[in-house]
Amino acid sequence: MAFAINLRLRLLVFSAALVGALAVPSLAAGTVYCVNEPACVSAGGTNEGTDAKAIQSALEAAEAHKNVGGPDKVLIGPGTYNRAEGFSYAGEAVVIKGAGAGATTLTRGGPEATDVVAVTTVSGSEPSLSDVRIVLPAVKDMTGLGLNGGIAEGVTIESPIGAPVAGDLDIEGNSVFSHGTIDALNGTGVEQRGGEVLYTTIFGSAFGVQASTQATLKGDRISGGTPLVSYFSKPLVIEDSVIDMRGAGNVGAEINANTNGSTLVFLRHIAIVHGGQTGLVVGGQENNATVVLENSIISEVEIPISVYAEGSGTTASLSADYSSFDMLTSLKKAKPGATSSLVAENALSTLPSFVSPLTGDFHLAPGSPLIDAGTPGALGLGELSTDLAGNPRIVHGRRDVGPYEYQWRAPVVSASASTSAAVAGQAVTFSGSASAPEPGDAIAGYQWSFDDGATVPAGPSATHAFSTPGLHTATLLATDSLGLSASALAHVEVFVGKVLPPIPAFASLALKPSSFRAARKGASIARGPIGSHISYTLGAGGPVRFSVQRISKGVRHGKSCLAPRKGLHGKGCSRRATVHGSFSHVSPAGASSLYFSGRVGGRALSPGRYVLIGVGGGIRLTAAFTIIR
Repeated sequence: MAFAINLRLRLLVFSAALVGALAVPSLAAGTVYCVNEPACVSAGGTNEGTDAKAIQSALEAAEAHKNVGGPDKVLIGPGTYNRAEGFSYAGEAVVIKGAGAGATTLTRGGPEATDVVAVTTVSGSEPSLSDVRIVLPAVKDMTGLGLNGGIAEGVTIESPIGAPVAGDLDIEGNSVFSHGTIDALNGTGVEQRGGEVLYTTIFGSAFGVQASTQATLKGDRISGGTPLVSYFSKPLVIEDSVIDMRGAGNVGAEINANTNGSTLVFLRHIAIVHGGQTGLVVGGQENNATVVLENSIISEVEIPISVYAEGSGTTASLSADYSSFDMLTSLKKAKPGATSSLVAENALSTLPSFVSPLTGDFHLAPGSPLIDAGTPGALGLGELSTDLAGNPRIVHGRRDVGPYEYQWRAPVVSASASTSAAVAGQAVTFSGSASAPEPGDAIAGYQWSFDDGATVPAGPSATHAFSTPGLHTATLLATDSLGLSASALAHVEVFVGKVLPPIPAFASLALKPSSFRAARKGASIARGPIGSHISYTLGAGGPVRFSVQRISKGVRHGKSCLAPRKGLHGKGCSRRATVHGSFSHVSPAGASSLYFSGRVGGRALSPGRYVLIGVGGGIRLTAAFTIIR
């Protein structure tokens, strides 16, 4: 289980390391095969061509080649590639990387019961397949991706309405499918006979997930005709996941022990939600079925849990601990000679109070009785340290019930003054704002205070005049609906007389901290304390435009600083390359600030050294920073 716990962090770190791999392949880390990617070729990769045939040629070349210094890479540029026979790889560790799930599409024609893409490989530290979209044709019993070993990350699989497909994803062995999207409009989303499916959105018109033998699902959102069905899985682990019954048939999750063997299932921090007839069915058909339910929610269903045993001598049992469901409307039954049991310890409220069930937001709302109501104590063996949103699992020393953990984060507050300099007795307007970072939370009140002891009515803005010279401070305190508070400061320099010193047109550009991680999603300007805090002073109100340049090592050649390459010798130098995209911030005169997420042009900056360039009031200023893993 240690592999499962640490995998997400490892995948996030490696995903950042792969940014730019299409442009700069490293021959020291294995042979690089390029398909429809000129930058890859110019950087030293082997050109295999530009079409679907070239992709399979590259895969076969990597399959036949012995890895040297690391796995071989097959880098595929943007485009739609249709090969009648599909695409396949079977061999040593490999890296097959597209230009993004929205840019590189793989599809095929072909007979029934075949794969669009088949990858059989050993697991490695790098994703075996990433950043591609796989589209199934309307062919009966077709599979989108057959994954046996290795890691697939950032992959989208789609099957249209048409002939029923066997499954968008067929996963087995020691495989991992992570941070992907699976949309099976006419068939099964995931056919799972092993491996792990992590942080993935799954829909299947027949079944969202059909699991057997052994399987792990963590951090997933699963929906479909029957979102989850499991046969003779031992063990099946589902954690930090939402099973959404909207649009489903009669059952959210069905666990059966049939003629193939007994089943053992662990359900931790899951939510079975959005109405329906039965949330969870546990059936001992011909063998024993055992389910353990912990810190989970089953809400708004007619029958939350149904446990039945019908095979002679079989047992069907469910034990629940710190879980929220209606015990009175749950059922257990057994035929003669069979045994069924349903035991609930530390039973909790059946009214979870979600933020917005209609829009699919199943965070616990502020004041929910399930906040800090789960199992107390430290993390258990194999338990994830983060929730479905990637936040710490235990806050306040105790788990919440359900897939999300309320973080108890204080408001994010900003404050500014209409001017950074004033004469004694001059009225200055102070403005502020605050946001509540917890889903469903809200700001309940604002209060200004001043270092000369003055008080003003509560509100997000205030006007005040300082009577004594010197640097003065105004403090805005914001409080949320749960009583958590945070503050921000605004400063004004007060002078005696009628003449104020001039304010620089644009000055004091700084980032704090200067080393930070880039956000995985969102805009360049963040709403909260994400990334780094940019501060500056502006002489007159108006926009400041920001852009970014990346600093990399180069080799001095004459008056130029060139990218390192084989055969090029000289003194080291620093090269700057402008990152695509920019962003602007409009502010009043005086001190101003914003939060920079580490994203520019819709993409997260990869780890490395950078320079932030700000242009305001006709002045250009720079500040260095570093993106860390």
